[in-house]
Amino acid sequence: MVRAEMHVMVLTAEDLKRDAGFRKMSVYCVLWIDPAMKQSTRVHHKGGRYPEWNDVLVFNLGEDVSLFPHSVITIQVFSQGKRKQKLLGTTFLPFAEIARIKAMRDDPEEHDCVQLQLTTPSGQAQGYLSLSISLIGNSGPITFWPLHL
Repeated sequence: MVRAEMHVMVLTAEDLKRDAGFRKMSVYCVLWIDPAMKQSTRVHHKGGRYPEWNDVLVFNLGEDVSLFPHSVITIQVFSQGKRKQKLLGTTFLPFAEIARIKAMRDDPEEHDCVQLQLTTPSGQAQGYLSLSISLIGNSGPITFWPLHL
């Protein structure tokens, strides 16, 4: 079996609403497939409403990607304050959507950019997050499960 990794490059966020006050926000993202194995970007100090990271986070998918048809990548964007962090927004990227995107490509290792709508905990729109996704296998092609969408 092919061991697969998903490389997620967190590029930028756009149109984030201020958390409070007039200071420029210092912003970072937390991503996970398994809540027990969260990863985060670096903090973009004073990134404000348009932070940039270009950080690559690697998720080990193991040997059987077909076991993950209902999995999602959860992404939360936080503003780092002096005393506490504030959740600015959350978005989700289902593996089924990644499979749909990759099915249109000859090479799954090619980077595909996606832009996702962030929502606040109350459900309001809160800007956008841009990611680049690639799938890397140690040998041979990576195949996703059959899509029945």
